[in-house]
Parts: sequence; structure tokens; C-alpha cells
Amino acid sequence: LPSWKAWLMNQAGRLALAKSVLGAIPLHQLLVLAPPTRRLKLLEKIQHG
Repeated sequence: LPSWKAWLMNQAGRLALAKSVLGAIPLHQLLVLAPPTRRLKLLEKIQHG
């Protein structure tokens, strides 16, 4: 995020953006690769706490 846009967002907005981006990275990798079922279950467990 360019510095001139970062100040337009409050801390909660920046946190939500970061969580969204970080959540999309594994999803993108899952679409490209065919992971084993065991790995998928582990990722679900981590994501849902």
C-alpha cells in the first residue's frame, strides 16, 4: 500500500486487508497445486483455530 493511501485507513482496516491478502496466498497455491487431503485438513484446522 503506498504511504499516501496507508494513512487513509485506520488500523482495523489495515489489519483486515493484511488478513485478506495472507488468506489468499494459500488459496492461490491450492488452486495451482493438488495438495494431499491431510494437508488440506491441517490448513482448515489452522484457519478456523
